[in-house]
Amino acid sequence: MLFKGEQKQIIFNTVHRRKDGSLYPVEVHLELVEFGKEKVYAALVIDITESRTMEKELKERNEILSTIMESAGNAIIMIDDKGNVTFWNPAAERILGYSREEIIGKELHALMIQDEGWNCKE
Repeated sequence: MLFKGEQKQIIFNTVHRRKDGSLYPVEVHLELVEFGKEKVYAALVIDITESRTMEKELKERNEILSTIMESAGNAIIMIDDKGNVTFWNPAAERILGYSREEIIGKELHALMIQDEGWNCKE
């Protein structure tokens, strides 16, 4: 693909071996470039050990947070910047009566009844 000019660059992940025999993850950017009158392959190899470690930690933390939110006794509702529901835990289903399938993607404020006589300053 590179040789025929169908693609300018190929990016892929693989594993490399250090001199001591240990393995580490890398991202490789392979490109066919002109060097003088010749075409040669140039590879940029990026060690992605740190980003992989951070991704793993983030995944573990998200799993813990998800477990907490799913098992909480109180309704936990998350909305995006447009007011649309992006998360609705089981307690919200139980307390408010809407299933997750009914509510995700809907505007939360449209479901709320505003009582004209209620004043939060009282």
